[in-house]
Amino acid sequence: SCFLLEAIMDVINLRYLYFCEGGVRQGKCFDMMSQSERMKDPLDTFISSNSLHPKYITNQYRNKFVGIMKAALPPVFYDVLDSDDLGSETTKKKPQRLERLLPSLAYLAHWSMHLAKESRPIYAFYLSLSGGPLCNAPGITHVDRAIMAWCLMYRHYDDASGDVEDDVSNMASEMFYGVKKMIPGGKDGRKVCEVIGKFLGFVALCHPFDAKQNEDSELVGFDKMSINDESLIQFKTSEDRDAK
Repeated sequence: SCFLLEAIMDVINLRYLYFCEGGVRQGKCFDMMSQSERMKDPLDTFISSNSLHPKYITNQYRNKFVGIMKAALPPVFYDVLDSDDLGSETTKKKPQRLERLLPSLAYLAHWSMHLAKESRPIYAFYLSLSGGPLCNAPGITHVDRAIMAWCLMYRHYDDASGDVEDDVSNMASEMFYGVKKMIPGGKDGRKVCEVIGKFLGFVALCHPFDAKQNEDSELVGFDKMSINDESLIQFKTSEDRDAK
């Protein structure tokens, strides 16, 4: 890279060169941004501006989608996915992974709908991993990518299609088991991701995007339903079935 810069400087009269080790999130380039730009989540911005992102999925729809998810998910889900990180000794602040990833997952839940039914789980699993469309997405750790992969794999789960884990592991065994081990909380963490993925699919099914619908209206199918009623929404996980 030094030789390249030297060649460029022979052609262009450059006064300053700024090197940034962490992309636009660090260094001089970050300092040059406005405060509003600095406050943006790099992952969320990367997804919403990606050419693969469906243009009809608006921020308003996504925010309502996330609101339903947050109203239904118990606090223990957030704790389980942060269970591997106790925070720094000074701040004791946990990464709050689910809190941050949930809005992005709501976006990505719609990325695979144009594909054949059988190919959706494997495509969704690969989205955030090496070789996937989000492999160069900024602002996320390897653990974040593993959580996203497991959630999105189960977003397209179908009881009639058999075991989605078997299907994905047969196609990409090494990556599948590597991701499986990386999920925080072990078995409990994978169960949390599975329920989140299935619930993403449930919400998308009950409230598909309707361009004619008023953005300020209530979500169809949820305005008269108690989201906390355990008798209405129950998901069995593969971890529970394997334990029997």
